[in-house]
Amino acid sequence: MFTAASDQSTGTGTYVARESFEGTLHGRAGVIVPASGTGAMTGITGTGGLAVDPDGTHRVWFDYELAP
Repeated sequence: MFTAASDQSTGTGTYVARESFEGTLHGRAGVIVPASGTGAMTGITGTGGLAVDPDGTHRVWFDYELAP
């Protein structure tokens, strides 16, 4: 989900996004969405975020713990 707003006359804007991750962490496959995990990622907890470099590159990060 992604929502954006901008002022074209000044070139400024902002956005809000909700991300999901599908892949493998430490050999465990599944999908992570806010407050939940599926497959082998059921029970995952943690936080994450997005950083934007000065050149505009977007980087997503996770700090997480997998359930035993």
